[in-house]
Amino acid sequence: MSDKPESSKTQLEEDIIEPLLQKDFLSQLPEEVAYRIIGYLTPCHLTDRDEHVVTCLQIHSGRIVAGYHHALRVWNVDDAQPVFTLTGQMGVVKTSQVSDDGKYIVSGWTDRTVRVWCGQTGAQRHVLQGHTSEVWCMSLYGTTLVSGSCDGTLRVWDIVDGKCLHILTGHMRPVCCVQFDGIRVVVPASDFTLKVLNVHTEECLHTLTGHTEPIYLLLFEPERDLVVSGSRDGSIRVWDVQRGRCIAILVGHERTWGSDMQLRGNILVGCYANSDVGVWDIRDGGSCIHRLQGVNGHTSAITLLQLLDSGLLVTGSFDGSAKLWDVDKGIFVRDLVRLGYGGGIWRLRAAETLLIWEMSDKPESSKTQLEEDIIEPLFQKDFLSQLPQEVASRIIAYLTPCDLTLCAGVSRTWQRLCEDDRTWRQKCLEKGYVKFDALSFRFLGGWARNRANEEAGITICSHMSLQEAHQNRREREIAYGKCYERSSWKSLYLRKKRIISNWRSRPIQSSTVLKGHDEYAIRYPQIHSGRIVAGSNDNTLRVWNLDDAQLTSTLIGPIGVVWTSQVSDDGKYIVSLSTDQTQRVWCGQTGVQRHVLQGHASVINCIILHGTILVSGLDDGTLRVWDIVDGKCIHILTGHLGMVCCVQFDGKRVVSGALDGTVKVWNVQTGECLQTLTGHTVSVEALLLEPERDLVVSGSDDKTIRVWDLQRATCIAILLSHWRAWDSGMQLHGNILVSCYTDSDVGEDRVVIMSLSILSTVE
Repeated sequence: MSDKPESSKTQLEEDIIEPLLQKDFLSQLPEEVAYRIIGYLTPCHLTDRDEHVVTCLQIHSGRIVAGYHHALRVWNVDDAQPVFTLTGQMGVVKTSQVSDDGKYIVSGWTDRTVRVWCGQTGAQRHVLQGHTSEVWCMSLYGTTLVSGSCDGTLRVWDIVDGKCLHILTGHMRPVCCVQFDGIRVVVPASDFTLKVLNVHTEECLHTLTGHTEPIYLLLFEPERDLVVSGSRDGSIRVWDVQRGRCIAILVGHERTWGSDMQLRGNILVGCYANSDVGVWDIRDGGSCIHRLQGVNGHTSAITLLQLLDSGLLVTGSFDGSAKLWDVDKGIFVRDLVRLGYGGGIWRLRAAETLLIWEMSDKPESSKTQLEEDIIEPLFQKDFLSQLPQEVASRIIAYLTPCDLTLCAGVSRTWQRLCEDDRTWRQKCLEKGYVKFDALSFRFLGGWARNRANEEAGITICSHMSLQEAHQNRREREIAYGKCYERSSWKSLYLRKKRIISNWRSRPIQSSTVLKGHDEYAIRYPQIHSGRIVAGSNDNTLRVWNLDDAQLTSTLIGPIGVVWTSQVSDDGKYIVSLSTDQTQRVWCGQTGVQRHVLQGHASVINCIILHGTILVSGLDDGTLRVWDIVDGKCIHILTGHLGMVCCVQFDGKRVVSGALDGTVKVWNVQTGECLQTLTGHTVSVEALLLEPERDLVVSGSDDKTIRVWDLQRATCIAILLSHWRAWDSGMQLHGNILVSCYTDSDVGEDRVVIMSLSILSTVE
């Protein structure tokens, strides 16, 4: 336990540390470092500055209402004269609202109170008490106020009577933004979701999920039942709160700056983390139509923006300028303000004929003697080594992997902290890196004597020379070996990232040609457990070892072309499909033929293997279920009116697509048809099954791809194209679907990428 009283302070703390914490340390840091620190603050934290700084700003009915350190001040716009000053107790004004009729001014304070003032006289009407921490945000509708606090609660007040009507709890984190339309309250929750609550019944109407980091910006347009949310995950989402679903995801290139965004009609304007502004059209899933930047753009982060009804946009920035933009054309119009002494514009409000801004009046270059003599030398010291290790590790954990790698080179202490296995384990799990791939012989030179460009006359772009490849391997072995000794999880992360980087841009180190089928066409090769299995028109199935590129076995038996093959998850079985209407089961280790699955009355079009159960689709519209261990047929599934073109199987359910345009779902144990999904007008050529989400994706010759919810047996999305779906397949990764097409008009093949979350083509 600690035997030091909480109130006790050393002379060092009183004389040096406390005065230092009251000074401006951000101005002494490099600008990019200061912005990285500021990026972790909420909008409420960003407004908490000295007593001469405006913390909130409103324009209403010819009056300006501004919050300061301990007071609210009201000015008359016509003559720029102060009307009255509204003072509180010991707190700072965090937020303020003016009622639509101008009769009431409401303010939230850090002393945990909400104060109601008369808009005409400035007399204090009520002090609304109940919050146990600072009041950060408010939303006023008529005479009903919803206030959000750092205590994690929302309180609903009648500002005429000064009574608390409801207390909404369960958010578990400080409430930094809230929107209210008189009936519904929209507020972020601790799990990065949005809650839509009925203010009268306290019932949760919808939980809107999708963001992966805290939400700090909200817009609510009740006339269209639209909510717009901005999050630290770098995305802005548009929600339909009547149906409780996301209708658009607007993604920037960097994290969104937590300052402002505004919606006019279908045009949404928001700030990026740098000095740019994004303009989106929220219809049809959302598309970025303009990015306001260039030689006339801001040179520092944008603090606030104001979108005018005329289609013009006013932006203010730390660079001390206010600029005017034409949103429709996406062009710069002119500079409205430019401060010439290094100040910045912190807050900004604009009307059609009026512009008001708050500026910092301290030149950036000014320094006090204390700053030069004490503060700057302190920031040249190693502060992490002075902290307890658990505190330093918590701070380090907020850095990105790239920053962690850079910081590890500062000193041995920083290296120890930045290579902590727990930190890197979390980084790996966030990316899904959970498996260490064993080193194979090909990394050590197994392919060196059989390089593709040397043996087969094949040219591979950006191919390393043999000497360069050996040198690169030696360097990697040394680097990863030392890193693995210090942090195995960091070694895993770096290795995975290097593989991704190799795919994107790095020179190819090794390549090889697998020979065996000679000049015959190869059909659908499979990769499994360090082996490649491929059938061919030479009526054989061949297996190669990937490590040394050597042919290990040739499976001979079919009297027809080997059309396709499947390998069991454990690698014990290989199943081949041949045009002689047979399926053959082979031992995966020895290559010995185990069974010949016979009995089909027509051509076999497709097969799928899960565990030891095989499902095959036939030309006669039936499917057969086989046990490949015993070589016996378990079920014959009948119901399709045309040949079965494609099949998927998850161990319990079989999903089949056929020439009759239907998709059928079967119980593999009973042989019963559970569902028939109709909607396609011609043959279904491709299928995907994702059992974890009960999703089926079907591609058809009717130029559509349909997404089905198996639990409800309904089509939840129709993805249209101008091309005929090609039967080479589709792949789904999260909500991103990739599909191949053949354009029958111009004879070209195309690849199209679609997003299932916004139900539209991404291109």
